[in-house]
Amino acid sequence: MVIPSGLSRAGNYDEQTAKRLSEVGFLLFEQLKTAPNFLFSLVGVEVDDAYELQDILEILHSAPSNHHGLAVCASLWKQHGSPAAFLPFSAKAVWIPYQGESQNG
Repeated sequence: MVIPSGLSRAGNYDEQTAKRLSEVGFLLFEQLKTAPNFLFSLVGVEVDDAYELQDILEILHSAPSNHHGLAVCASLWKQHGSPAAFLPFSAKAVWIPYQGESQNG
């Protein structure tokens, strides 16, 4: 888990904080594109640190389009039916594009 220091960890914030949080989120995804293999990544404010593989599998089988900022390795995505909500992210992963944060979470 990555938690930037000096930024809000709660979902109720002003426009300037939303912009800063969004910048960090987009930068994290840029770094992830060149990171070693991973199973999944989820970026957002108040992302529950209890997400485990089983939670991601449930998302893949239910409503993945509601989870902007979710990236999964392509093999896991294929094994679970290749949900259409995902777009190419990198050579080895797909994602539901992160849209940034909005004022008041």
